[in-house]
Amino acid sequence: MASVRDKYRFVYEIQKAKYIRSKGIEFITKAKHSKTDSIFFLFEWSEEFQKAADEWDMMKIQERMGQHGQRD
Repeated sequence: MASVRDKYRFVYEIQKAKYIRSKGIEFITKAKHSKTDSIFFLFEWSEEFQKAADEWDMMKIQERMGQHGQRD
């Protein structure tokens, strides 16, 4: 039996959730964590979701590397 972590993904970054949505992937719900009060989005995992999430992560890494390179 698949676990919740196999079927769903929590996204705590609002901009990342917006990016994923811009790729045509809708979230299941938007909620607030009961202990931290952090807003999160719950997405159903799919290959399309993973591709969009990976693209976002790669863009953020490249931004950080570019900023780091500018300091040198």
